[in-house]
Amino acid sequence: MCRLLAYMGDPILLAHVVLWPDRSIIKQSYDARERLLDPSLPFHLAHGNLNADGFGIGWYAMDREPSPNPCVFTSITPAWNNDNLARISTKIISPLIFAHVRAAYPEMPVSEQNCHPFQWGRYMWMHNGVIGGFSKIRRKLLAELSDEAYDSVQSFHSDSAVSFAIFLNNLPDMHSQRSPEVLLQALEKTIAVIGRVQSESGVTACSLLNFVVSDGASMVATRFVSPDTATPASLYYAEGNHFHREKPEGDGNEGEDREASSILSEGKYDIAYAERGTCVAMVASEPITGSASDWVQVPKNTALVISREKSGFVNIMRAPLASSGIHVQQKEVLRCLEGISRSIGVTARPWSLKGRSHRSTYGNCAALVTQKEEHRLTGHGASVLCMILDEDRKRLFSGSMDGLIKVWDLDELQLIYTLEGHRKPVIKLHLEGKRLFSTAGQRIRVWNLDTYECVYVAVTHAGSGTVRALSVLEDMVYTGGQDTTIKGFRLDPSRFDPNFETHNDDDISNWHLCTNQAFSHLSVVNSVEVCGKYVCSAGGDGMVRVWYPNTLKPVQILRGHRGSILTLKSVGSMLLSGGRDNNIRVWDMEALLCRRTLTGHKDDIMHITVLCTKALGRNKGKHYRMPSIIPEGPCLVATASADCTVRVWSALCWSTIGIYNLGPPSPDHSLNSEWNSPYSCTTPLALAMTYTHLVAGTREGALVLWSIEDLLESLEQRIEEEIGFTSSGSKELLDFSTDVAECEGDLLLLRRKHAERDMERKLKEFVRIKTVSGDPACREDCFKGAKFVAHLLEDLGAEVKLVQSLENRNPVVIGRLGNNPDLQTVTFYGHYDVQPAEEPQWKTDPFEVNPIDGYLYARGTSDNKGPILAFIYAVKDMLEECDSADGGGKALPLNISFLFEGEEENGSLGTAEAVQENLQWFENTVLTVISNTQWVGEEVPCLTYGMRGMISMKVTVTGPKRDLHSGNDGGVFNEPLVDLVRILATLVDSHNSILVPGFYDNVSETLLDASWPGLENSDEFSIEDYKSALGVPSLTSMTSKKELLKSRWCRPTLSVVDTGPARGVDTEGELQQHGDHHRFGPTRYSVIPGAAVGKISVRFVPAQNKDHLVRCISAHIQHEFAKLRSKNEVNISVVTSGDWWDTSTTCKFFKLAERAIVKAWGRHPLCVREGGTMPLASVLEKILDAPALLIPMGQASDNCHLANERIRVTNLHKGKYMIRHLLEEVVSSGGKAPPVDEVA
Repeated sequence: MCRLLAYMGDPILLAHVVLWPDRSIIKQSYDARERLLDPSLPFHLAHGNLNADGFGIGWYAMDREPSPNPCVFTSITPAWNNDNLARISTKIISPLIFAHVRAAYPEMPVSEQNCHPFQWGRYMWMHNGVIGGFSKIRRKLLAELSDEAYDSVQSFHSDSAVSFAIFLNNLPDMHSQRSPEVLLQALEKTIAVIGRVQSESGVTACSLLNFVVSDGASMVATRFVSPDTATPASLYYAEGNHFHREKPEGDGNEGEDREASSILSEGKYDIAYAERGTCVAMVASEPITGSASDWVQVPKNTALVISREKSGFVNIMRAPLASSGIHVQQKEVLRCLEGISRSIGVTARPWSLKGRSHRSTYGNCAALVTQKEEHRLTGHGASVLCMILDEDRKRLFSGSMDGLIKVWDLDELQLIYTLEGHRKPVIKLHLEGKRLFSTAGQRIRVWNLDTYECVYVAVTHAGSGTVRALSVLEDMVYTGGQDTTIKGFRLDPSRFDPNFETHNDDDISNWHLCTNQAFSHLSVVNSVEVCGKYVCSAGGDGMVRVWYPNTLKPVQILRGHRGSILTLKSVGSMLLSGGRDNNIRVWDMEALLCRRTLTGHKDDIMHITVLCTKALGRNKGKHYRMPSIIPEGPCLVATASADCTVRVWSALCWSTIGIYNLGPPSPDHSLNSEWNSPYSCTTPLALAMTYTHLVAGTREGALVLWSIEDLLESLEQRIEEEIGFTSSGSKELLDFSTDVAECEGDLLLLRRKHAERDMERKLKEFVRIKTVSGDPACREDCFKGAKFVAHLLEDLGAEVKLVQSLENRNPVVIGRLGNNPDLQTVTFYGHYDVQPAEEPQWKTDPFEVNPIDGYLYARGTSDNKGPILAFIYAVKDMLEECDSADGGGKALPLNISFLFEGEEENGSLGTAEAVQENLQWFENTVLTVISNTQWVGEEVPCLTYGMRGMISMKVTVTGPKRDLHSGNDGGVFNEPLVDLVRILATLVDSHNSILVPGFYDNVSETLLDASWPGLENSDEFSIEDYKSALGVPSLTSMTSKKELLKSRWCRPTLSVVDTGPARGVDTEGELQQHGDHHRFGPTRYSVIPGAAVGKISVRFVPAQNKDHLVRCISAHIQHEFAKLRSKNEVNISVVTSGDWWDTSTTCKFFKLAERAIVKAWGRHPLCVREGGTMPLASVLEKILDAPALLIPMGQASDNCHLANERIRVTNLHKGKYMIRHLLEEVVSSGGKAPPVDEVA
């Protein structure tokens, strides 16, 4: 039997289609062994006789301007041993390819004239099969031809050549380019002529008429058998994004380097799923890839019409063929083909903000234009194809090209689970009760949402292709896909089994319901949706078909789109459809007609989602009626487009009220990109919408989130305009339920969300100000940062003062809210200055907040700008509640003082003096709250009860008055750097024990006692995790977690943090470290520094005295230096120092803080100590005569002072609630701390 293959789509190297696939038609013919091995011949000649009746390839050139005619190469030698075929196919790239391996039958000469494909003018033709009784009816068939058609016959021996001539004869004009409809009609007439002549001649032999014809722009293939009772020759088709080799061999440059035969160079190939639309179509007598879901069997007596749509996409349309005459569905087929042809004229272009303001007017509504995303979730390794929202559990499910389903917590903005099992792209998700349905390839999986286990797997029958669409109504599952039919099967929950993976998949080849082929779609089904009392479907034929759900009998066909329909979405009795014509149509499913056409998008509509806010305007009047054609109430409709935007429409005025731009798409809308994708990585492919967020899944595998609060306000405003009602306040837009209590709950929830988003926006503004206190170039930015904080406090109604106690130091921001001498005062301390961000490891702009995976990445988010805003917004919350109580105007039940400095990263120089000079601003302070530490781990909140003190010391050894040359002067004097190294080496031994006499005096062994009960069995801290985080192979002498924590928190340490040459004199007359001693290049290795400096960092613990330690260290260094008998001089100085801080875990305010943390986080905190130092904590305790409380907000992995600093969004917001709860506890405590367990 002959074998054929036709390829149409993105330009491809011929060898990828013809030569190298391990299931190519050449390989299939070779493996068939249709000729017996001749043992009398040598091996290579014996195999050369296998099916040695000829082959041929045909292709259209990339540039068809000189001539539209195809090129054809034929030969009667075996294709698998033809060197010329190997040479040609590894050099030619074409968008349309024919390939044919011929098997001659009796009376058919073996000659190149009889080899396929045949060509005449712009047309190319091939045939797999036979015309029954051809020798008997040949002359009658030829008599049907015009002279011009007769002259086109290339071989009168070949039934295929004569059939081609009959086709040409049935064209209106053999020379002109014709539409796909004309090609289809000519083929239908060709088959009819053959059948009529056979009937007139009394021929009853079977005819197998698998024809393929192309004019270079479109292609038509038939699978036809006569009589109808006979079995047709096989024919399959496949479609996808691109046809590619799974694992290329060699260096991947196959086109130049791999000119070997098909057998020597074969490999596995795959057809990638098309995320946005078909870019590649293939027709073959047998599948040429190993994946069953790639291929669909062409139904008997059916034609495939393969044509181009807008932007070069490929459309495959089925056309039933009649044994004689015209098929009853031909009119419908031609109508659909006309619609597809019309889509080519639709323009596809990227959306642009050029010429528009950030609030542009569309129709009667104003559209808010948003250029930047609010948050981004990552985790998928490929395009996000579908999403579904579980509103009850506040979870979002996303399916991807990588075959994974991700489960996201939208409150925490975190990935919480990954559902694994699918091996193909997850195309559709559907939620029904506690079950999630997913489709991938030919499989449908059912997942239990309580356990996330797959409880059921169903597989469709071979030859049906991929399941593209799915919807569920009660226990009936409706599907649609490549085979163009809508099917339904009834679920049997008794078969659900959490161990289903151990069983065989359930074969659902016997469907409970299936549409009649005569009434099915003519192309791939892209979407199935249950809408009211109907099931609706749409696909590549541009039609919306309406079915009765119980029988899948047709109700109506809804027309209007030009080109393929890509998505459907139902809302009540309305149906929305979006397609390749850039439009959204709104259908009334009660009247079964189109009510609206929404325009504005510049490219394909990829997905539609709806948010119905049923109670908006609920209290607008007794006789209020919503001015919307959607009876469910005012709705927001979101549409995703390949123009890289998401539009949100108001169903009240059916105009755009919001445009979210994901970035300009690729400027080239052709199919020549690496992934054969005519759109950008940021193209939104799937949407979901909640009352707070709009979520878009993109081709790059990310989920992009925006707040829709402004859109809800726009919708509320529109309602008021429609009914002439003025609401008492914008907060009425939050009434989302007919139940009053439920509305109040939503009101509180969305008020909270509004405040959270406002705080995030302010943090973004705050971070953009480069308040790097250690960089003189940022001095103005630091002052700007101080004023930013001051304005925030003024917005609260606080009195504010900027204090600069020391010249050339950043100002201290002091604020006071409330001056009632009868009330307690709580003071908040923080610092607005940050560390530099010069590390090359930064993955994002350090001074631009980047919200990714539930974290806010930027310098200062955790240390300490985020906590500052948490303080301010906690007070703001209390103020708003007081204002709303009893008609407003109620004052805070306590006084609040604020102290925010700008020199913390430089040792807090001038801050204590600023407080001393302005003590009246802190009158009646009973508690100072500080948040400048981190948790010990990642999940459990912490409360700090102690920190070590710090001493920074400098050891300087001076020698000659200038640097000397090691070649000229080395070895004749005591070198300062050598002396320094020897001294420093005497401070610490190899086990990290400090060798300074008196260093461990007054060290308590009970400092960890309050922490250890909570940490002993906690997973928040482990030796292995800590070692891994440090990046060290091993620790010194710590063998247990308790010993390690003691070493980090409860024991003094001494570290040598820097050494180097010194030269020059600073403003205080001291030697400076030589910061640019490498500027002379490699010759610097010959320079002996005249002075050397070593820097020492000492951390000491409560009960130790820093002056005593300085004396001990100085004495030890002087003693060890004297032992060297060096002629150099040594000097020891203290650069900075700060005292330790300690508090009791049983004190009043510590207990109040524990209660506040339990209220905010729902769990008890871990009591922890810190190895670092916060000198100002103890200083403020002394100056204000009030205890300090250190409440960390950030996690251990926040990377403070390092690259990629971050804070988790949840920590920031719960940090605010934690502070507010603390203030409430202070107010209500009445001087006594209640038990923490009361709120546990």
